[in-house]
Amino acid sequence: SNFTFTHNYLKGGTRGLNIGGINLSNVTINHNKFINQWSLSAGINGAKTPKIKYNYAKTNSTYDSYNGLRVIGADGSFELSYNEVYAASTVIGYGLRIEASKGDSLNHAKVFNNMVTVKGIDGSSTLSAGIINIESRFIDYYYNTFRTIGTDELATPLCLYDNNSGETRYLSIKNNIFANNTGGYILYTQDIDTSGFVHDYNNYYQSGSNIFGSFNGNNIADLAQFQSVTGQENNSVKYDPYFTDTTDLHVSNNKLNGLGTPISGITDDIDGDSRDGTNPDMGADEFDPSPYDLAVTKIIAPNSGCGLSSTEDVTIRIKNM
Repeated sequence: SNFTFTHNYLKGGTRGLNIGGINLSNVTINHNKFINQWSLSAGINGAKTPKIKYNYAKTNSTYDSYNGLRVIGADGSFELSYNEVYAASTVIGYGLRIEASKGDSLNHAKVFNNMVTVKGIDGSSTLSAGIINIESRFIDYYYNTFRTIGTDELATPLCLYDNNSGETRYLSIKNNIFANNTGGYILYTQDIDTSGFVHDYNNYYQSGSNIFGSFNGNNIADLAQFQSVTGQENNSVKYDPYFTDTTDLHVSNNKLNGLGTPISGITDDIDGDSRDGTNPDMGADEFDPSPYDLAVTKIIAPNSGCGLSSTEDVTIRIKNM
């Protein structure tokens, strides 16, 4: 107990940091860099109200069960905030993993202002997830950006999963961006209890033609059906965020500007920029819309700089922003 791990740089190894015990208290992991761990960047098991904040985890791991930041058996008003996790090479990965944890019923645990990219590879035996919530309850997920990349149609940015039916309940999910560039689901839930499940003001974007997701065993075709089945998400949208890069999830799509709803107590974004008090942005990044409404989204030809003449046709794809 009374353990603070701060301002460290850890590179390589199977695990970066793994803390375990029973009823640990006052545990803080903040302002650290975890680079190229194979299976786990940082984890806490058995802590009361741990704080995991302002950490950066990036891995080149090709492991089939990588965890970025993992919390197991946490109790009370724990917090994961202002973290970045980039796992662009994993076969199966989980950016944030919260398992068998319980926030305070009157003062929920908070997961906010996080940016996560995870890769899933086709042929994997199980899904990858930007955030996976396993049998955990009384948690608020606000202002996060979760993205899955790769080729695995089982990959999903949002996974709420129970082995023991009904353990996951009383979740609030607002102002998030969930983006799937694998052709897979936007969300996957199994056997969760929807009691106290509040979700709205989220952006759900997926490339490809797959269905929207699986909700407690029921296939959901699109956002409209998800809204109908749950009676929620009336203020949610489905726009391509136009992320800056795989490891830079700042947003550049003007259509997403100002579509969130204010959340008490969260007044800035992952960069420390102030949130709009009336119409904040969804996701971890509070951004200013570009004054330009036209952007180049892809250079189609030429594909290489080799062997070109001084008079080449250039083909680009543009989009009205």
